[in-house]
Amino acid sequence: MNKSSKGRELQVLVILLFCCCEGVLDQNQGVTFQTPGNVGPNAAPTVVGDTLQTPGSDGSSAAPTDIADDADNSSAIAALLNSDLLSGYNPNILPKYNKPNEVSIKITLININNFDELSGQLELTVMCDLRWSDSRLSFDSSKYGGIHSILLPVSNVWFPVLYILQAYEAITRIGTNSAFVRIDSNGAVTWTFGDVFNILCTVDVKYFPFDKQSCTVSILAWYYRREEMSLYAQTSQLINEELTSESAQWDINVDESTVKNNTKDSPGPPEVQFNLSITRRHGFYIVYIIVPVMLLSVINTLVFLMPVTCGERMSVSVTVCLSFVIFMDTINNNVPESSSPMAELYKYVLSLLVQSAITIFLCVISLVLFSCKGDVPLCVQCVVKTLRFKYSSSWRCCKRKVVVMRVTPDINYSTDMLNCNDSISKVDAFGEIADDIIDWEYVSRTFDIYAGVIVLSLFVTLSVYTFVTICIS
Repeated sequence: MNKSSKGRELQVLVILLFCCCEGVLDQNQGVTFQTPGNVGPNAAPTVVGDTLQTPGSDGSSAAPTDIADDADNSSAIAALLNSDLLSGYNPNILPKYNKPNEVSIKITLININNFDELSGQLELTVMCDLRWSDSRLSFDSSKYGGIHSILLPVSNVWFPVLYILQAYEAITRIGTNSAFVRIDSNGAVTWTFGDVFNILCTVDVKYFPFDKQSCTVSILAWYYRREEMSLYAQTSQLINEELTSESAQWDINVDESTVKNNTKDSPGPPEVQFNLSITRRHGFYIVYIIVPVMLLSVINTLVFLMPVTCGERMSVSVTVCLSFVIFMDTINNNVPESSSPMAELYKYVLSLLVQSAITIFLCVISLVLFSCKGDVPLCVQCVVKTLRFKYSSSWRCCKRKVVVMRVTPDINYSTDMLNCNDSISKVDAFGEIADDIIDWEYVSRTFDIYAGVIVLSLFVTLSVYTFVTICIS
C-alpha cells in the first residue's frame, strides 16, 4: 500500500510539472532570445517577437528583414532609428571641424505685437527656420522601412546657439530646447520654431505722426568663430504676405524690410542682420490732434471780429490758450521725451500757443484803446487814416487848418445872398470837419482789423511751413 501510494504521488507530481512547463513556454513567446557575450559581426541573429534582426558590423542591430506593414511596427522602426542615430552621438561636438559648418537662417515676421515709442521697446512675433548638415545623423532609409526623415528633440542633437544683440533688457538667446528638429536621411537638419523678440529700437519722432521707423536687429552666433561656423540668410525677404498680419498702428514697408548677411571679412562672430521698416498710420492723429488744433487757431483769430463791448474776447482767448496746453500734453504722452530731434508737430503746437499768447496781448491793447478818453493825437490820426486808406494829397499828414476871419458886412450887400453863401460855406466846412473826426473807438476798430490779419497770417505761415517740411522729408 505504501509503495502504490507513493507511485501515484509521483505520477501526480510529474503531471503538474509538465503543465507548469507548458504555461511558462506559452508566456515567453515573443521574448528576445540572444546568446550573451556574442557581440560582433559574427554574432548570431536575434529574434524580437516576430522580427528577425541580424547584427551589424559594429555590433548594433541591423535593419529588420521581415516586418508587417502596420502602425505598431512603423513606430518600432522609428524607435529603432532614433536609438541607432543617438547611439554614441555627442550633441556638444560640432558636426565638422575641418571647415566651417554652414548654417542658413530664414526669419519671417508674423506680427507686430507692441511698439512703445516712449521706451523704444518693440515686440515682434517671428518664425525662424534654421538649416545645417550633420553627417553623423545620416542613415540608409532602405534599412529602416523606407523612412526618409525623423523628428528628434533639439536638445539631443547639436544645434547653433544664436543670440539677439539688440534685446530690450538683456542679450537674449533665440529658440527653445523643447522644440523638435527634422533630420533627413542625407544628414540635413531643419529646425523651425516660433519666437517672440523683445528688441530695443531707436525712435525718431521728428515728423510725428507722419514718421517712419527703422529697426535693425543683429543675430549673432556668439560662441563660434568664423572658421567654425558660417551663418547666412536663406532669403532677403522678411515679409511673407500669407503669414504676416497687419498692424492697427503701423504699416510695414515690405521693400525696405530685408535680411542681409554680414561680410566674411568683418571681425567678430558670425552674424545676420534684419531690418524692419514701418510707417505710422496717421489717420487717428490727424482727427484727434491736428484738426482740433487748427480749428482752435482759427477761432483764436476770429476773436477780433467780436465787438469790444461784449466782454467775451478775453474769455475766448484764454480758453483757447489753455486748450493748446492740453494738446501739448497729449502729444508729449505719445512721443519720447527727447530734445534731439524734437517732433515738428510739437514745435507747431508750441508756436500756436505763443500765437495765442500774442492774441491775448493784442486783445488787451484793443481794450485799452477803446477805453481811452480825450482827443486822438495827430500822429495817431495820420497812421489810422493811412491804414484805412483815407490818406489824400490834401492832408499831407496834418489836419486842414480852418482860418477864422472877422468880416464886416457891406450895407449894400444883399442879405439873401449873404445868407445863401454863408449857409453853403457852413455846410461845406462842417461837412469836411465831420469827415475828419477820428475818435478812440475808430482807432480800436482799425487796430482789431490789422491785429486779426497779422494773427491769421502767422497761423497760415506756421501751418504751411510745418506741413510742407513734413511732406518734403
